[in-house]
Amino acid sequence: MGIEYSIKFSAPEPGATKAALRQLGCAPVAGPAGESFEFRSDRAPSEMPDAAITLTEEGLYFCDCGGLGREFLGRLIALLVAKYGTLSIRELEE
Repeated sequence: MGIEYSIKFSAPEPGATKAALRQLGCAPVAGPAGESFEFRSDRAPSEMPDAAITLTEEGLYFCDCGGLGREFLGRLIALLVAKYGTLSIRELEE
């Protein structure tokens, strides 16, 4: 469990978003169509990533799992704004 966010932006195609996630050090997670990624810092415990990301039709689902997750969220937002322009981010409630 962590702090969950919906990040919405207009991307021309999912491949560019996947490439941006890899550029930030995210690794694909085995699953349907390679739509999920994890970010793990050197300080992350082996069983829990710092952040989990899933591509959605409108952008991304992001879960800050602790560790450097919040710092990574800032880097991700900066990259997405530079790449796609305006975006919206909303914390999801339980």
